[in-house]
Amino acid sequence: MLKSNYAPMNDHAIGENTNSVTGVAAAKFCSFGLVASKKWFSCFVVIGEGVVKVYDSEESYHNNPMNHVLLISLSRNHRASEIKRKNYSQESRSSKDFYCFYIEVENGLFSPTRELKLGFLNERTAESLRQAVNSNSRGI
Repeated sequence: MLKSNYAPMNDHAIGENTNSVTGVAAAKFCSFGLVASKKWFSCFVVIGEGVVKVYDSEESYHNNPMNHVLLISLSRNHRASEIKRKNYSQESRSSKDFYCFYIEVENGLFSPTRELKLGFLNERTAESLRQAVNSNSRGI
C-alpha cells in the first residue's frame, strides 16, 4: 500500500460558523509574487473577519488560536484567483488532482502579487474558501 504525503481533505473538512470558514488544505508559500515552496504542506486555514490565518493543524488552531503560521490581513485589493485543476506529484509513484487558487493582491499597474497558493482535493471545498477570501476582502 502506498503512503500518501497529502493532507486528508474530505467534504467534512469544511467548517462554517457565523464569523469564519475553515478547512484542511495543502499550501505553498509565495515570495515576491512567485511560488517559493517546492513541496505542498498540510495546513488548516481559517478565513473570516478580514483575515486569513494558516495553522499547521486543526489541533493547533483549537489549542492556541494565536499561534498561526501565516496571517494575511485582507484589504479591498486582495482577491482569490480563479480555481484551476492541476495534477501534482509529490512522490514519483503517485499523483493527485488539486483544485488550486492563489490569494493575491492587486497592485494596479502590474499583475497581481501572489501571497499564498492553496490546493484542495475537493472542488467544493476550494470554492467555499475562495468565496470566503473574496467576501472578506470587500470594503475593508
